[in-house]
Amino acid sequence: MEIVIKRETIKKLKWIHICIALCLIFYLSISTIRNEQFKNTVVNNSLVIKSLDNVHTEDRKVYASLEIYNLVKGKGLWCISTNSETCPSFKDDNWQKIVNNKCEVEIHDGDKYLYIRDRVNSGERNELSDYISCITKLEIQASELKLIKDEEKDLALNIQSIGTPDTTLNYASSDESVAKVEDNKIICLGDGKTTITVSDLYGHNDTLDVQVTSLITTPRINNSKPFISNKQYTQDEAKILDDYLFYQIDEAGYQTRAGVVAAARFLTLEFKYRIPYFIENGRITHFNHQKPYCDGEGRYYHRGLYLSEDKFASIEKSVSGPAMWGAYIREWSEDNGVIRNGLDCSGFVCWCLINRWI
Repeated sequence: MEIVIKRETIKKLKWIHICIALCLIFYLSISTIRNEQFKNTVVNNSLVIKSLDNVHTEDRKVYASLEIYNLVKGKGLWCISTNSETCPSFKDDNWQKIVNNKCEVEIHDGDKYLYIRDRVNSGERNELSDYISCITKLEIQASELKLIKDEEKDLALNIQSIGTPDTTLNYASSDESVAKVEDNKIICLGDGKTTITVSDLYGHNDTLDVQVTSLITTPRINNSKPFISNKQYTQDEAKILDDYLFYQIDEAGYQTRAGVVAAARFLTLEFKYRIPYFIENGRITHFNHQKPYCDGEGRYYHRGLYLSEDKFASIEKSVSGPAMWGAYIREWSEDNGVIRNGLDCSGFVCWCLINRWI
């Protein structure tokens, strides 16, 4: 009887031991799974943005303050702002080190996404616009403008942004008697030079040099313009007119057909005076010389308007000059008279071409 009881007791104990062992195995399995899940959660959360804000500009570069969750200590982490829809290569030089779970990440023009990585894994793609709104680039599309008094011109800007930023712009002119800006339009008020500054609320600014003159007009047909007189302009005024001529040609396209048109338009439609018709200016004759002479001044060998005596040094050949436009000079035709110096038809064509080429 005692032997039977002992056997039954041993059998029950064996089953108890088996159950305990199975429970222990189950518990260990569950613990391992939970530990792995916890580990993955920690790793993944360390690659997730906690905050991205405080957009600021330093040395014309845009930065935002990044903070990630403080779950892993002593682990190498990096971040990158990019326009790539896939995570950039870990060898990309633009990855920035995250220190103490924080980083001042640089936001480049056109960037849309931010990624975080460790040495092995990268986190999900983050839309920058989900966290920040700012202007990343503010640029005036010209470095200088030469305008005419009473002219109004739109200020062309290149603005790039993230999200829906405040696009309020501030304008300043170093000399508002020359030009000012209202509603993104430059209003020209008087002769001189000024610097226009445009800035936004995110620390960007750009400048534009503006010159205004009343020596020329906006292009228009005026058949009642007076003829130019000798010494019509001072040397400084003549220099301004040359600068405007070259500026118009360069804007149209230097050494292009459009540059020729710009030169012709400047002299006929913008210049305030008519150039006298000088009979000989377009013809080349020998006049018993070994080398051909260009009648009159031969001025279409050189760029610029012949309105001051400093042009005399650049005249290579002259029969009866030198003399600036509007000055009386002898012309060597059949009439052999004294008339105001200027251009004839072929001289005008040559002048337009040479101002486009030299």
